[in-house]
Amino acid sequence: MARSALAAVLALAAAGPSTAQAFPGEATRPPSFPTTLAVFATAGWSGDRAIRTYDVGQPNPADPACDTLQCQTTLGAGSAIGVGGRVQLPISRIAGLRAGLAVSWPPPRIATLDGSQVRTGTARVTLLRGDLMLLFRFKSQAPVFFGLGAAFARFNPGLVSGQEQSTDVGGVAAVGYDHRIKPSLGVRFEWTAYYLIPGTADWPAEYDPESATFDHQFSVGVSYFLKPAER
Repeated sequence: MARSALAAVLALAAAGPSTAQAFPGEATRPPSFPTTLAVFATAGWSGDRAIRTYDVGQPNPADPACDTLQCQTTLGAGSAIGVGGRVQLPISRIAGLRAGLAVSWPPPRIATLDGSQVRTGTARVTLLRGDLMLLFRFKSQAPVFFGLGAAFARFNPGLVSGQEQSTDVGGVAAVGYDHRIKPSLGVRFEWTAYYLIPGTADWPAEYDPESATFDHQFSVGVSYFLKPAER
């Protein structure tokens, strides 16, 4: 499904330049995604990365993570606010290319498998998220836009005990809303969802990765248009 959606977007982008041409005497239509530099603030939520299985055959009855056979917990990161920057370039009348980086400092999170008990650490890790997305609109000057692309999330230190750092890679999708304040300035509201495969380098034997994890990020940013729109 993701491949077919991306193929459809690429087809729309390829068709864009032919429809962007103006008739004789008509002003050239501006691109949907002009060349832009942006800064933004984020609120992010991270999914589970690993399952820890321990005390197999000798579970501690006082440990809420244990049953009669073993003990298990899930590991992830708590919610956190952060900051970031983006660069956007037009590639057709209705499509653009966007690269972004965001940094935040979430606390590690440990929970029982049923989620009944959750504990977050006092020490925080550094989370660097990056994405490269193809953005598009169904109408060239509509405020709502969508995005598909690739992403990574890098934790330093890693969420698993003894792991110096870890890098997850995968895909990303976004939906957002643009509002232009004046010709050279605008604001953007965006919801971004990440589908990532956890990195497992230097994991101890008692940890197993989740097959995939879902992260979410809401951002509000200020956009500066390098070529202001004409009014």
